[in-house]
Amino acid sequence: MLNQGKVLFNPGGGDDIDMEPGELVEVVHFGFFSGNKVTKRKVNPDVYSGWVAGRFVFDHTPLSEIAGIIEGNFNYQVEFTSGAIAGRVLTLDMPHRDLNLLLKTICVTHDLSLSKKGNILLFSENTGNN
Repeated sequence: MLNQGKVLFNPGGGDDIDMEPGELVEVVHFGFFSGNKVTKRKVNPDVYSGWVAGRFVFDHTPLSEIAGIIEGNFNYQVEFTSGAIAGRVLTLDMPHRDLNLLLKTICVTHDLSLSKKGNILLFSENTGNN
């Protein structure tokens, strides 16, 4: 994601791509003979720069994507009891990277229960027993 300036980007084997502030280029390499799939899109810069500033910033971000962030940065394995839960979205700008507060916010916002066993976090529908 480009924060400022202008960049001419060549993903290799394709056309040059002009990038402006607020644009994200994603390159998926399919192999030597298959080439690359390149996509460019406008994004909310705060979502990508918030991490550097020590914040959690999510903009209609699926819980499955947030799970990947938790797994990659906090050494937990995140699971959902259904794909429907994993597909729910969260919009949030939290000024501190506080994992416990993030987990509580997810549960309260989506009426979910969270159980922890070792390094596994399991989100499920709130049954009212927790």
